[in-house]
Amino acid sequence: MDRVEVCEKIKDLVIIAVQEIGGTIPQELNDETVLWGQKGVVDSMGLVNMITDLEEWLSDRINAPVFLIVTAGMSKKDSPFRAIGTLADYALRQAAAAKGAI
Repeated sequence: MDRVEVCEKIKDLVIIAVQEIGGTIPQELNDETVLWGQKGVVDSMGLVNMITDLEEWLSDRINAPVFLIVTAGMSKKDSPFRAIGTLADYALRQAAAAKGAI
C-alpha cells in the first residue's frame, strides 16, 4: 500500500460522500482538495463517514486495527483531515504505527 493508492481510496470516498449529500463532485480531486470547512467538498458528517470507512479499509489492508480519530490527531494545529494529501499522509503514518504494534 502506497500513498497513491491511499489518495485514490480517499478520492473514491469523497465522491461517495458528496453524492450522499446531493452535492456537486469537483472537476478535479487532488492532494490540495479541501475536505471540510468553508471551502470543503464534504460536510462534517460526510467527513466522519469517510474517516471511518478509511479506517476500515486500512485495517483490512494491513490486518491490524487503524485509528485515525485519536486525540493527538484532533488536537494538531494543522488538522490532518483538511485535505486529501494531508489525510493520506496521516493515514499512512497511522497504518505504519498500527502495523508496527502487532
